[in-house]
Amino acid sequence: MACEQLKNKKRSIRDRLIVTGAMAVMLLAGCLEDPDAVVFGPGKLDVGADVAVDAGPEEVGEGDGGEADGGDTDVEPDADDPDSCVPGDEGCVLEHCGNGQHDGDESDVDCGGSCQGCEAGELCARVDDCLGGEVVEFLRCERADVDVCAPRGVGIYQVGELTCARDDGGQGRCVARFSENEVRREDDAACESDTEGVSCGQERVELGTCLLQAGQVCGTQGIRSVTTYQPQCSEGACQEVASTSQEECIVASAPRPGEVCERAQWSAWGPCEPVSGHDSCAMGGTQVRTRTVARCTSGGACEPVSSEREQERRTCQRTPDPQSCTSAGTDDATYTCYQGQCCSPNCSDAQRSCRADVADGCGGVCPRLVCEGLSLACAMDGQCRPLCVTVTADRTCNTNEDCGSMCACPLGAPPRCTQRGCACVGADP
Repeated sequence: MACEQLKNKKRSIRDRLIVTGAMAVMLLAGCLEDPDAVVFGPGKLDVGADVAVDAGPEEVGEGDGGEADGGDTDVEPDADDPDSCVPGDEGCVLEHCGNGQHDGDESDVDCGGSCQGCEAGELCARVDDCLGGEVVEFLRCERADVDVCAPRGVGIYQVGELTCARDDGGQGRCVARFSENEVRREDDAACESDTEGVSCGQERVELGTCLLQAGQVCGTQGIRSVTTYQPQCSEGACQEVASTSQEECIVASAPRPGEVCERAQWSAWGPCEPVSGHDSCAMGGTQVRTRTVARCTSGGACEPVSSEREQERRTCQRTPDPQSCTSAGTDDATYTCYQGQCCSPNCSDAQRSCRADVADGCGGVCPRLVCEGLSLACAMDGQCRPLCVTVTADRTCNTNEDCGSMCACPLGAPPRCTQRGCACVGADP
């Protein structure tokens, strides 16, 4: 491939030298006709290659150093001359392409002509003097299509080739000519960036409850926590970083002057007392417990009020004393508790009996009557009555039961009703 390129280069040089030689002859002829023209002396006209002219046809033979002879114009370079050798020919050594000088057919130092192509910015005479192939130039870095926390973005490159163009001074230079429509996107190191700590989202804030400061119970000036969540890039991912601070605030529910700011502990429950307005024999009752309170002052202090107590009540079950009770709020020893109520026992003499136990109406038994004296005895109806006599002129009876309610016989014997009245056992009819 390299040899083929050198052969093509050789043919190009030959064609150029033939044309250049003809132009030089025409230029010289024109200068001779123009009295104001400048005539170059021997060796002053350089057309890019050594051209020897004599009286006969111009021809440069091999090894003659380029001097004129009787032949045709010879544009073949001498093999021993490094500035005129044709690359690819045997014995041609391109020494001038690496000597650090602008010589030979080079368009710039050690480039162009038969040497390697020139890079961008170096001198050139034609496009062939510039390096061939694709030219890629970095334009910019884009991160629009990648995650904000990605360590690298997308590199945008423009693609073109080198061409030979005249600069402002008229010099030919190799410059890059890029296509407006052809760009290349690559994920490469040109777009690497340090995204650690970069914001990657919307900040959000959480506010805590506004509370009074420690040791303060009155007033409205408080403090609350402020937690800020800032999304930041960390190790290639978006993560929330929390930071906490405090700020002053107004406590909406704080007690104002005169309002209760503190309450003491409740006392122990009191005894189970009857409900007001109920008999003391009631089984149900209430218990009460109390506590002191403190109120805010105008100066913001919380001071207890000794004369003020809060009460709390609850129901309870009582075990009342059945021997005494309080009825309608009045103590009375003749009352007793019966079926949850105060009850007054009925044990009058008319209610009591000398023969049997009689209920007192309150769950108890009245004491029996005791017939005292020689003239009284326990009658059949249970009452203490006078003794029956053999004849009772002033009292008559119809049945024995009538006698039982009129008089009594000794030793509790039932009286009998006779024609004469009531008589005891053994009495004459």
